[in-house]
Amino acid sequence: MSLICSKDCSITDQIPLYRKQFIDLKLNNFMRDFSITKWPLDCVALIKRIKDEKRLPLQISTVKDVSDKFDAVSRYVEEENLYQIIIDRDKIRYPFQDSRDRRLNFTIAHELGHILLDHLSIPDILKTDEERELEDLEANEFAGRLLIPEKTLLHCNFVSIPKVAEFFNVSNTALWIRLNNLQRLDLLESKITRVCNKCGNTQFHRAARYCRICGNHLKNNLNGVERKSYYETVSFDDCFDQAECPYCGQKHYHWPDGICPSCDRRLYNYCHKGLYLDKGGCSYTNPDYARFCEMCGGETYFSSMGFLRPRETHL
Repeated sequence: MSLICSKDCSITDQIPLYRKQFIDLKLNNFMRDFSITKWPLDCVALIKRIKDEKRLPLQISTVKDVSDKFDAVSRYVEEENLYQIIIDRDKIRYPFQDSRDRRLNFTIAHELGHILLDHLSIPDILKTDEERELEDLEANEFAGRLLIPEKTLLHCNFVSIPKVAEFFNVSNTALWIRLNNLQRLDLLESKITRVCNKCGNTQFHRAARYCRICGNHLKNNLNGVERKSYYETVSFDDCFDQAECPYCGQKHYHWPDGICPSCDRRLYNYCHKGLYLDKGGCSYTNPDYARFCEMCGGETYFSSMGFLRPRETHL
């Protein structure tokens, strides 16, 4: 089937509403069962995990010397009660290096779609061309939603199609089609913002040299794709561990209103190196939720004292 994309229409319009709802149901169940919560996804690793955990009877095999139009096929072997995904060996280039390699990621997700959407319960020979076409559209939609979740996609910094496609582990074409299906091609012309390419932080002092969240040096590293919010209200009454006052050295679990119970001095989120000014330390005052000093890259007081959650816990 030829694939024609237009900014005025979406090929998913051909999928009935009740089938879209079915895709959502099956996808949500699948992501819950396999604890899929972070992107990008690596479907090569995913199918290996599915196979190893044996929660779905799945067999993976390869074939060679086939038509160049062939990428993969899935089928159900009733006698053995298992699903097979057969992949063209010549199309396997892994680990992924470029857009062409990442087609495999979408191909595997597409075949998983056929399996999970129950397309294999009826043999192809009993289906019309139109029914097989619709099933291919549904499998594509399943793969698109799995690999490129709408919520994550819409929050991205659209530096370029190749950059965003690389982030999601898909080909440039797959990303374009997903945007088209969502009727959001306008995002390709959206304003590019400063985003740390290591942690996704978007908040910086205008004179900052380091990321306040991960300590990444910012020079030439503000072209990240995924935007993340790390803002949090610091709770001084709920220290994650017994913390030592940087002024008097006493340790406490609770710091009412950010004041040391022993010496009555208020805490500020100074650069931790401020303790050693006589040795060339830094005395910059950072925002309460900063884990690293924006001027020198050193750890902040509040991070070293355990007042802040690890950045990995922010979704």
